[in-house]
Amino acid sequence: MQKSKKIIIVHGYMDMGGVEKALLALLDALEFTEFSVKLLLLRPGGKLFNDIPNWVEVEALKEYEEWSFLLSEPPLKTAIKLLREGKFSQSFRAIIRALRIKFSKQDLWHLNFKAFLNQVKNSYEADIAISFRGLDMIIPYFVSKKIRASKKLIWFHGDIKHHISPNHKFAHQLYSEFERIYGVSEDVEESIISMFPNLKDKVEVFRNIVPVDRIKKLAAQGESFNDDFSGFRLLTVGRLDPLKGQDRIPEIVKMLKDKGYNFKWYLVGDGDLENDIKEQINKLGIEDYLILLGNKMNPYPFIKNCDIYVVPSRTEGASIVMHEVKILEKPIITTSVASANLFVRDEVDGFIVSNNVEGILNGIKKLLDDPMLIQKFSFFSNLEKNNSFKDVGKLSNLLNT
Repeated sequence: MQKSKKIIIVHGYMDMGGVEKALLALLDALEFTEFSVKLLLLRPGGKLFNDIPNWVEVEALKEYEEWSFLLSEPPLKTAIKLLREGKFSQSFRAIIRALRIKFSKQDLWHLNFKAFLNQVKNSYEADIAISFRGLDMIIPYFVSKKIRASKKLIWFHGDIKHHISPNHKFAHQLYSEFERIYGVSEDVEESIISMFPNLKDKVEVFRNIVPVDRIKKLAAQGESFNDDFSGFRLLTVGRLDPLKGQDRIPEIVKMLKDKGYNFKWYLVGDGDLENDIKEQINKLGIEDYLILLGNKMNPYPFIKNCDIYVVPSRTEGASIVMHEVKILEKPIITTSVASANLFVRDEVDGFIVSNNVEGILNGIKKLLDDPMLIQKFSFFSNLEKNNSFKDVGKLSNLLNT
């Protein structure tokens, strides 16, 4: 098929995460359109890098590795670093940047981003340019300044209130340059509007596209549990991160163990909390109850074969994994994060519990005390037709207007 138009999508890194899975699904949906697609990454690699479709042109920003320190380090520290490296002109510009911040109160982020882009040689052209990670502000800034396109779009995958407020003026100016601003759920949409009410007319929900057939196919193949355990299997998949709440799990496991429940709780994923969780496991003596499985390229057989899926997150946007769990017909216990109601009907196909240790513990106990309730929730999960598929039709309208 001859591709007559071009899309450039800018993203950071293809790590194992929900945003990256959503990006891959979007690429799959774009394959049979009239658009050719270039995926421009800040840096190459990542566990999902090889999952990028072959028909997509991929380019990694070669300047990022050398100059990314400009994005985060104070200008004076940058000036000293460059001076030691013999980069005198760049050092001088860093000193000027520091003086501008000190005496003119110019925004640090803006000046740092501008300094970084000065090192990027290439500029780009496309019919549509997409910043797929709006919270990582260098990405929309790059789209704004380095890509000439008739239409620019930006995606947000989580509540922005915890990320944007220190740079509110700069962020407002930057996001106003985009024709459409997409939040992946109503809660994300509301958070954008609450921060930037003047941009309300640009904001819209665009739910993540989830490849149902692919997930079901992957769930039927590959590695799964191999410990011959006959009790209840609890599962949580995701980056081990404070926002995801896995640091609360060891305490819950200890209380369930002390009450005599026959269960194991498995964690799929890695991240910053891994060592902390291991220390808690050893300290609490729960090595046989809380099992760290590490990262899995295909987590779906584990989801398919678990009894209860638990989301202990402190915050979520529109959880990709909850959608995947629903496809595989498993009951979900989730904290009352944003968009939990999008995936779980409380007491019909899962529990939405208080966002604390006690709430998660009580939800799990209810299911472990009543195995028939697990079957009921699985049955109604199968019947439930999730409305997050309805926005797929927006894709063609988006591309052709």
